[in-house]
Amino acid sequence: MSSVIFMKLKIWASIIGGMWMCSFNLLAGNPPVSPKIEALHAYLYCFNDGSFSKDVFAEKNPTLTNTIIGEGFAGKPTQSTLVTVEVSGKPSPSKKTKLEVVVTNEKHKTVVKKTTDVTMFDADSRYFFGVWLENTGGEALKVTARLLDQPNAKPVTKLLPFALAE
Repeated sequence: MSSVIFMKLKIWASIIGGMWMCSFNLLAGNPPVSPKIEALHAYLYCFNDGSFSKDVFAEKNPTLTNTIIGEGFAGKPTQSTLVTVEVSGKPSPSKKTKLEVVVTNEKHKTVVKKTTDVTMFDADSRYFFGVWLENTGGEALKVTARLLDQPNAKPVTKLLPFALAE
């Protein structure tokens, strides 16, 4: 019985300590900063050796024609793409932030739609969310990321200009 009481006291001490630390950070001049999307990244997955390409979105005009057979940007066969969304900020512990990533094809059909709570920030106040896209390479894809509960936040959109050529 006393061990149960001890555990409850330990949990409450952790909660109160966490609230105190949040208050201390606010008083020490570390106010919350609204989260914002800093960047989108896309990496082609090369299935023959398990490697990833450089960031497709970092290139000005990436060649993504016939990537399925190893032509273009990656220089190796690829049929999957990892998209990551980088979010920065120092949100208030009491306020939830939701991130939505939508991938559409040339016909404006939704291929992938993922929503997540943005909860864990690293020491540099960044959060990364990954979305795995399968069967990529046959058609262009538009990737849009947006923060759902940030009224002034603008969505970030990038194009993966996949294509097939004969």
